[in-house]
Amino acid sequence: RISCRDITERIRYRQDLEVAKSDLEANQRRLRAHFNNAKIGVFYWTPDRTIIEVNETACQLFGYNADEMVGKKLELLVPEEDRARLGTLIERIMETQNSVNNRFENVKSDGSRIICEWYESPIFDANGELDCIASFALDVTERERHQETLESIYRGIRYQVGAGFFENLTKVLCETLDMTYCHIAELVGDRVKSVAFYSPDGSRGGLDFALAGSAAERVIKEGTFVCKDNFSVLMKDVQKVTDVDVVGYVGAALYDSEARPIGILVTISDKPLGDPELAKSIVEVFASRASAELQRLQSERKREKLEQQLRHSQRMETIGVLAGGIAHDFNNILQPISGYAELLYSDLPEDSPLREDVMEIRQGADRARDLVRQILAFSRNSETERSPIDVGSMISGTVRFARGSMPSSVSIKVELGAKSMTVMGNATQLDQCQMNLITNACHAVGEQGEIRVKASRFEVTEDSLELHPLLTVGRYIQISVVDNGVGMEPETAKRIFDPFFTTKEPGKGTGLGLSTVHGIVTGHKGEISVYSRLGQGTRFAILLPEHDREATDEKRETRSLSAGAGGHLAVVDDEEKNLRLCARMLERTGYSVDTFNEAAKALEALSAPDAHFDALLTDQTMPGMTGQKLIEKLREAGNDIPVVVMTGYASDEVTDAFNALGVARILAKPLDIIELHDGLAAVFGEPKDVAMASADLPGKPETR
Repeated sequence: RISCRDITERIRYRQDLEVAKSDLEANQRRLRAHFNNAKIGVFYWTPDRTIIEVNETACQLFGYNADEMVGKKLELLVPEEDRARLGTLIERIMETQNSVNNRFENVKSDGSRIICEWYESPIFDANGELDCIASFALDVTERERHQETLESIYRGIRYQVGAGFFENLTKVLCETLDMTYCHIAELVGDRVKSVAFYSPDGSRGGLDFALAGSAAERVIKEGTFVCKDNFSVLMKDVQKVTDVDVVGYVGAALYDSEARPIGILVTISDKPLGDPELAKSIVEVFASRASAELQRLQSERKREKLEQQLRHSQRMETIGVLAGGIAHDFNNILQPISGYAELLYSDLPEDSPLREDVMEIRQGADRARDLVRQILAFSRNSETERSPIDVGSMISGTVRFARGSMPSSVSIKVELGAKSMTVMGNATQLDQCQMNLITNACHAVGEQGEIRVKASRFEVTEDSLELHPLLTVGRYIQISVVDNGVGMEPETAKRIFDPFFTTKEPGKGTGLGLSTVHGIVTGHKGEISVYSRLGQGTRFAILLPEHDREATDEKRETRSLSAGAGGHLAVVDDEEKNLRLCARMLERTGYSVDTFNEAAKALEALSAPDAHFDALLTDQTMPGMTGQKLIEKLREAGNDIPVVVMTGYASDEVTDAFNALGVARILAKPLDIIELHDGLAAVFGEPKDVAMASADLPGKPETR
């Protein structure tokens, strides 16, 4: 008998089993490959802390081979003082039956310590009992060191702002990164100037060097520049700006809120960088804070400069109001002293011994007049007769004149940035400015030194306008006087343009020189600034609007009177002695004169139907009716008689009003017979806008 059994299912089952076995083996191979090649250390250990398996990364991490760890207790990897925590770890795993994360310090085979993040994952058997624990270890030593370094630096600067912040940041960066020198610098034009600096031995100070050709130029260009150990080779062509034998270098650019470079943060070492990536990341992190602080510091400086200019302007205005208030009366007092002395001198015989005495009186009056004008010049933006001036010729002439009074051991050089540079100004006043600055520079350098007088074109743009609040956008000529003398302290430099402030010994300076320069420059719609460092020298810089020589000014038409032909003049002044003096002066020059001590009487005479006057010569400040009001009434009545004003001062508003009324000339009191004659002859012979005679007319301060 034959017995048959269907084993189809068994064969299919056996085949399925072989396939499953093959898949399982493949999966095990893949898992083993992942296990061995994982970038994280993997440990399997039993609840009694015995290591049963490790991967290759774990071996590399701790410096053991697998045989040296398998079968050993987990305590092998834990510092002795921390081993108690292993029991706590087992308790937490049993309690939570879930993964546990920790960060511990561990020991390598060579005894060195590393910090690892551990991810502990329990594995349970089919009965729910803890079979083993899978631990994954990640080395975070560098990350921890990085974080600790950041926190260390942050602790040193977190409560600091301004200069204190920069000083502490350079110090902690140097000490934390073990560097030789660190500095934070700002870009000032084409130069790099340290704001703060630090070296561990305290032997090195701040730096001031040209940006072009320096390592800082590369920092600005690339944003961040790191050199680990071959700076002298990599940057062999750059200029050397410090005595450090630079080997390692880390620099980051500092930017303002509009992403424009404003400075650099640089730290250097005389040995290779231990961890260039760490140094780079640290410098980059704190460069952003340094950028914000530097921008805040620059904004604070700008604000302080504006406030200083405002305070100075207010002081000058106050003094100007005071000076302008007394100028008229003082000049009216000087007018008869000067005028009658001149008449008396001309009346005396040439061999009279009294002539010399009279001349002393006249010269004393002239000195008093010049003093009033000097005081008013620095206290006001006074308008004076101006013409196009070639800056190069002006500087060369002043330097030639100044050279004669300097010691031969003092060098003075002229540097002109362009061949043709022109400004519109009063040549006498601008010469006075230059001479004053050069004289001060000569005093600063003493018996030996160097003075440089430079001129170049300068443009004020919308972006730079906040640095020059008294100017408008446009082209300027910059005239600088630079010396390498004793320099000034910051507080002295702040007051240098104040009236009556002087650093000279008593009796050797009035304190009016630089105040006068300031007033003249401001009167020319310009700006003067000073930069000085004690022991290094001083730089005064003047900015004056550039003049286009091709521009032409319209000239006002007025009735003319031939010079020397005589004429009938109406003369108005509330001071009787001045009236008599003026009449005598005019009569000597061929004019006939009717005098009036009240403007109302003059108006009546000039408005009479039978009036025949060729010109009106009037004072400005008079009781009852001013000279301006008198002219206004004449013009309203259709009387276009030529008018000359003589006055001790005139505000800008009054001067503008005179111009609008067709006033032909303004003469400054006190004036002599020659000035009076020449002024009238020039006006009637050559019509022009309101202008000053050869004697400059001072006046009140301009209100801003």
